[in-house]
Amino acid sequence: MTKRQLIKWLEGKKEDALIVARKKHEELMKEHTESICKILGVRELAEKIQSLFSKIDDEVNTWRNKNADMQDISFNHSYRNISLTVYDYINHKDATFDRIISREFTDKTLAKKNLDNAYSKMQSEINRNYTNVIANVQNLKDAKTGVEYLTELGFDLTELIERDKRPVATALAVDIDAKYLFIQKEVKE
Repeated sequence: MTKRQLIKWLEGKKEDALIVARKKHEELMKEHTESICKILGVRELAEKIQSLFSKIDDEVNTWRNKNADMQDISFNHSYRNISLTVYDYINHKDATFDRIISREFTDKTLAKKNLDNAYSKMQSEINRNYTNVIANVQNLKDAKTGVEYLTELGFDLTELIERDKRPVATALAVDIDAKYLFIQKEVKE
């Protein structure tokens, strides 16, 4: 194993940590948004609007059906007509709810600011600490010392060590068909 392999592995672990932090932030934001929506009555409003969209669609379809046999008149089915405008709202359960959340109000609460600040700080700390660990590994004399250092920090290097025990299998990423490597030899024979 080389120090470069350790560093590459650490870079992957850093990305994993950032993903975990992002998912945790998304969970917390979802909980926060749900609590705001409960206070504002967004779900109830969305349900009322949803039923109005259904009534609009029913009215348009009734009108079309009533006039369907008119000669020389055809009804448009483009994305700009009324039915298709309300289609997403009617056929996707949370479309109206989601649109209200994303377009009808902006959350400037202290709680949201605190969640965003905590996430930003978490990202910064993950980046800073992994940058420091990588710098420390680069400055060590060899990979073995790096493995010891990372183990002391609490990293589980089992997978990396196992992979290093079979270096040829992991180092070769592309299959090779050797018969195409020595064509000159075959032509002479």
